Amino acid sequence: MKNNGRYLIIILLCSAFICLFTFLPAAGAAEKKIECGVVKGIAMFMEASDGNWSEMQGSFEIKIGNKIKMGASCEAVINYSDGTKINVRPETEIEIKADGIRLNEGGIWIKLIKTKSGFKVDTPSVTIGARGTIFSVIKKQEKVLVKLVEGLIDVVNRKSGKTLAMKAGDSVIIKAKEIIEINKLDKNKIDAILKENSFAPSDLDFSAVPDTLKLKLKMCGAALGTQTPAEPSSATTETNINPAAEDSGANNSENGGGIINDSRSAGDGDEKTLKDLLGR
Repeated sequence: MKNNGRYLIIILLCSAFICLFTFLPAAGAAEKKIECGVVKGIAMFMEASDGNWSEMQGSFEIKIGNKIKMGASCEAVINYSDGTKINVRPETEIEIKADGIRLNEGGIWIKLIKTKSGFKVDTPSVTIGARGTIFSVIKKQEKVLVKLVEGLIDVVNRKSGKTLAMKAGDSVIIKAKEIIEINKLDKNKIDAILKENSFAPSDLDFSAVPDTLKLKLKMCGAALGTQTPAEPSSATTETNINPAAEDSGANNSENGGGIINDSRSAGDGDEKTLKDLLGR
């Protein structure tokens, strides 16, 4: 009987250790540090437990459940500790979620570092799942425009349950129970479809990846609005423009949307391209 009791205790202890180490990775993932830097203007910020909006400038830490809202002349960058970045456009409201973000209104660009857990962008009518990619989402009223520059994503229309796997160069509009694949439309019909759904031709511009997603940010608690980007070099450049894609504009569906190339460092040959990008 004593031996049986000892065996039972050993089994219980082993089970406890297994459970502990099983759930530790998930807990660690939830503790990812997230920082918001206001590039221009004044952002509005809401704590999950507060319910009141407050004005924010510079950079500040944000957590799960917090909301951020941009005014008409405001822009911000959300920087995750794993390297994922979100450029938040003017007149946009988002909420930070444990597995991604909720886009209530407006537009965002996302550069997602490849992770096992993936990342979700939710709206009331659409769910977008991604793992390591660059894409844009614009929500106007109940219509959503998604364009994929790099990688793969899945778009789910919640009302119809339809799922579409998108590849680089694809663009879609999701409304009601429809998923309209813009890149498969006749070019003469694209402008009409955009106008019909309250989007502009500029919303479909694949070359409009924000500078903040191309160059490494040095936030470190400093106000982004007062920083001057460093001269491009191999030490300060994280991603580069693919010169072959510069002239292709919205026709990236033909070349796979290869606008950004993470596989090489900036050298002398890239410097002119990056300076042109920054307007210097």
